[in-house]
Amino acid sequence: MTLGTSDTFGDSTGETAGATASTTSGTTDATSTTGMGPPPDPSCEDPVDVLQWNGEPSGYIRCANGAILRLDQLECSVAPPDDEFCGGDGVCAFDADCDAMPGGQCEYNGIFGECVCLYPECATDEDCEPDQACYCHQYELPIPATCIPADCHTNDDCGEDFGCRYYDAAPDCKEMTLTCQGPEDECYADSDCNGWKCIYDDQAQSFYCDEADCNIGRPFLVAREVRVPAVARREDWRASIVPTLVQLTIAQRDELRECWLSTARMEYASVAAFARFTLQLLATGAPVDLVVETRRAMADELRHARLGYALASAYGGRDLGPGRLSIDDALSEHNFIATVETALLEGCVGETVAAVEAAELHEHVRDPALASTFARIADDERRHAALAWRFVQWACSRDVERVEVTVRRVAAALTRELAAPGHVDEDVLAAARRGVARPAMRAALRRRVLVEVVLPGLRALLGENTRRVASPARSTARTARRSSTCQGGGTPHTPTAPS
Repeated sequence: MTLGTSDTFGDSTGETAGATASTTSGTTDATSTTGMGPPPDPSCEDPVDVLQWNGEPSGYIRCANGAILRLDQLECSVAPPDDEFCGGDGVCAFDADCDAMPGGQCEYNGIFGECVCLYPECATDEDCEPDQACYCHQYELPIPATCIPADCHTNDDCGEDFGCRYYDAAPDCKEMTLTCQGPEDECYADSDCNGWKCIYDDQAQSFYCDEADCNIGRPFLVAREVRVPAVARREDWRASIVPTLVQLTIAQRDELRECWLSTARMEYASVAAFARFTLQLLATGAPVDLVVETRRAMADELRHARLGYALASAYGGRDLGPGRLSIDDALSEHNFIATVETALLEGCVGETVAAVEAAELHEHVRDPALASTFARIADDERRHAALAWRFVQWACSRDVERVEVTVRRVAAALTRELAAPGHVDEDVLAAARRGVARPAMRAALRRRVLVEVVLPGLRALLGENTRRVASPARSTARTARRSSTCQGGGTPHTPTAPS
């Protein structure tokens, strides 16, 4: 494999998918791909260099199928200081003010409405943990490099015919990761999946095609990767609900089956997420009301999972239920700050988005059975989101400085998602009336929730200026450690979903 012509990452997922697909596994304890014919080709055709901000090679290449592979470990370029004024208040005005360590840059952070100092986390992989790689950001602005999870470092780690693939481990959630392709993979790029995503299954240790995106429910994250159960033929997980099937075409039933099966798997995994959170709360000596509310939330997710499997079974005409869920290493990161970060991602983001999505579908759907289901789920997810915000508020009172740094890091990563809003056309609205949130609708809702709820909530949590800023796209990924403002006392700030 050789470097070719040049390219840039474009969006932060690196790959572009096509049209929507739908089918699911049959009777075994696993899911299958979408019946895409001949096996995909792992070779990287017509590779082009992915360039750093200054036009230098990054060590990554983009293949003709859209996959991005890491060919070489190259040193990330550091932008020299310039004399451009940041354009706002804060701890700096020019790059020269950011001299706590080499490579400091003064950038306007649209989340917090101020100028902050940014410093590189790394220049090479040696600056990161052994299971991480140094990622040279590929954005228009020369923002500093950061460490990302990595199961491999270059294609040489992955065998003669396979590459070290850069991909979103939690599709549309921007959890960028490096993992080896392999002979058991069902796909090598999103383009192999007929509109779905090519994601990694920790249990099977291979890539496969799935509808995966930021779905309704609290994601069960292990090492920042979303885990869901396999699929099995069983009827004991079905709740009592009868949707309207008349006037639905076979294709529409298939889409509804896939939608609810995806939701059921996510909600089932949410039970595990709350079980883990309960243990983490007990380990940190959290207030009793947080423990009680977490146990209640776990029961809610159990009910949601049963509703999802029942609806998937009804639309599919066969019994569907959960198979095995891998919990390997689920408690390996049990320190206090790791618990805070997981609560931010799973709860403050995941549950808040889930509440708004369910409320939106409740407004559109026409089937009364689905309408009542979405209404109940929306109410439950609002409580779950509030629980996460309250926990982070309490955590601030325990370790102000480290929690503030964690909150800022997560918030800045979320800002990188704020690309142009997705287009919601009549076909997407028609699907919503049947109870299906298509990717374009999910993307638009997630962006709206981040802008209107999550990021303002994090600003309020940190006691930051909440004025509207002109250019949130200029927000960047890492903020310097500075004076702590995390508000640990008083009434917890609980954002509400936009109407």
